[in-house]
Amino acid sequence: MTTAHEGLSAAVARLTGDGPEPRLNLLLDPPATEVVGLWIADQVRSGAPDHVVTWDEPQSAVLAYVVARALGGTVVLAVESEGLVDLPDAPGRGRAVLVADRFATMDSLTALLSVVESRGLAVAAVAAATGSESLDVIAAAGRYPVVTPSHGGTA
Repeated sequence: MTTAHEGLSAAVARLTGDGPEPRLNLLLDPPATEVVGLWIADQVRSGAPDHVVTWDEPQSAVLAYVVARALGGTVVLAVESEGLVDLPDAPGRGRAVLVADRFATMDSLTALLSVVESRGLAVAAVAAATGSESLDVIAAAGRYPVVTPSHGGTA
């Protein structure tokens, strides 16, 4: 019998491209992306998020959609223009989980956290399809729950 974690590992493997720095391609295999998104939703559900906030780019948006659908929430897209981050369609209240394929830089992650909180949303968790140094820093600070399959769960 296959466990949920084994299914997750297989899904991540199907989404990982070849190359010197393998990177997940969430557009490569929709059923595998669904497995990853549902797993993230299960991990963050206890934080009772109403909204899933993500960057306005294809990989993250697809993952956020799967997570939001599973949670019964909405997707809120973050946009960056001339170095400024905004949430044009942000609701004025509620709990949010930040989701991305990967939070590559600490600057982009902290900017997103700041704008989410400045819009009156409480951050329930930060989740990504793959881990990063940025997520490690956030996890070590202990302010927000961090979820990523590459760490085998909550970081």
